[in-house]
Amino acid sequence: MIGMSSPLLKPTFPSAPVYQQCPINYETRTVRLIELLPGIMPEPLACRLFAQSLDSNPQYTALLLGVTSGLHAALVYLRNSKVSRTLWVDAICIDQSDIQERNHQVAQMKSIYQAADKVVAWLGEEADDSDQAMAYLSSMCWVDANPRDKSDNVMKALEKLWARPYWTRVWVVQELAVARRVSFHCGLKSVSVTAVREFLSWKRLSGFATQESSAWIPRKLLLLTTSVDSDVLLILRDSWHLQATQSLDKVYGLLGLFPEQFLQHLEPDYKKSFPDLMYDVVRSYLHAYRNFNILCGFSQLRRDNRWNDSPSWIPNITRPLVGMAEEYNTSGDRRDSKAIVTGTILKAGGTVISKVAHVQGPFEFMASGKSYEHFMAFRASLEEMKRTSLRHLERQYPALSQAEKELQFFTMLTGDRMHSQSTKICPFSCQQLWDAVTAINDELQLAQFLDVVEYFEFLFLRLRNRCFFYTVEGHIGLGPANMRRGDVACVLYGCRLPIVLRERLVENAARTYQFIGPSYVVGAMSGEYASMEGMMFNIE
Repeated sequence: MIGMSSPLLKPTFPSAPVYQQCPINYETRTVRLIELLPGIMPEPLACRLFAQSLDSNPQYTALLLGVTSGLHAALVYLRNSKVSRTLWVDAICIDQSDIQERNHQVAQMKSIYQAADKVVAWLGEEADDSDQAMAYLSSMCWVDANPRDKSDNVMKALEKLWARPYWTRVWVVQELAVARRVSFHCGLKSVSVTAVREFLSWKRLSGFATQESSAWIPRKLLLLTTSVDSDVLLILRDSWHLQATQSLDKVYGLLGLFPEQFLQHLEPDYKKSFPDLMYDVVRSYLHAYRNFNILCGFSQLRRDNRWNDSPSWIPNITRPLVGMAEEYNTSGDRRDSKAIVTGTILKAGGTVISKVAHVQGPFEFMASGKSYEHFMAFRASLEEMKRTSLRHLERQYPALSQAEKELQFFTMLTGDRMHSQSTKICPFSCQQLWDAVTAINDELQLAQFLDVVEYFEFLFLRLRNRCFFYTVEGHIGLGPANMRRGDVACVLYGCRLPIVLRERLVENAARTYQFIGPSYVVGAMSGEYASMEGMMFNIE
């Protein structure tokens, strides 16, 4: 029997002896469940812990908590005054101090939530007029109404509800994604997941939510819950901002969303370090997808001082790269990476584009509080980059008109965002914003431009923390912030973007390279170099 204190005190969690009396069979799909015994306030909570196989189709409710600190309150609200309730709660049913057990149970998390009769997603106790917000959502009165017609009090209550920590937790995603029936509970009020999804739909939300609204937080999370069996790279990239107590859970908390071919080579192991897990993620990704695109989505792990001895090609999924999400086809028809991982060496086939001759940057965007002098230096660097680019484009492509060279230049800097004006995301063209920046000559003009600087930073997002470069053969491009003269721009087979590598010369040793990062190279984004004679890169 497990007891919990009164609501004014912290809950007493099970100790090791309790778990030993109710062991898990690691050879089967065994889980622990709790029988929450009936009672009323102020009687203390009491429950019975027991083990059961999921293959026996047990009837239970899974309790989904955003933060463990809300467990006691959730159980108080869920307790029935007359009959027992059978629940699965990870904070109670898993011995968190036993790594072997955690590994076994986390591997079954998808099955646990799929097998539950229903899932109660606990948002927390009643506070900040949450009863009013929950009643409004569950009433569905907003379906045929203009959302702007609701009272300010309801709006404020909803904003507080969307700002709760629950919506920022990584474990919530797979549990909402795979469960058969889910309802959100806040205090004594509840609302179906269907109603919340509909309320947070783009069509409805875009009609009343400002850019600063907290409603975008749960919307982003709920969009992720529709990603079951999607591309691993997309899932990791869209979930990087979610919180986890342990960095390992940034992956393990999403296992239920990943496709089977990826999971074949990835099992939960809480003895691993985060770099070791990232190593396994890359190997599993290469085996499942046979391409290097995961290396294009994130910063390098070794750029974090905690892990600066990691192999250069290991990504850090908590640091996504932005601005180059377009589906380029740099490797042409050679889309199979045929990569080999041997120890810390990644062997990759590819071809050299050219050696880097000059680097300018990285570019730091304007931000409020920056001085006039800072901005003028930024403007001068932009003008220098354009002059250099057009000069090299003239040499590389003499048949192009001036307008075509300008198009090549702005495509390099903006990608698909160049077309945002036509989609009404941005009211200005990239040429208009560029002209506005480079025409500023005094602080008054700068102040006027800062009113629309967010559009410049949106369209020219690729420039943020990237360098402009040109090669010895006259190619121009954008590359990672830590690139330098002498680096090599390459095409790796099975990679959608050109990669910048740094040759590492060691006397009497085989030639190896460091992975510096993905890039954009004008004239190399559509397979132009894929048919050239290749070589094998040993990337350490």
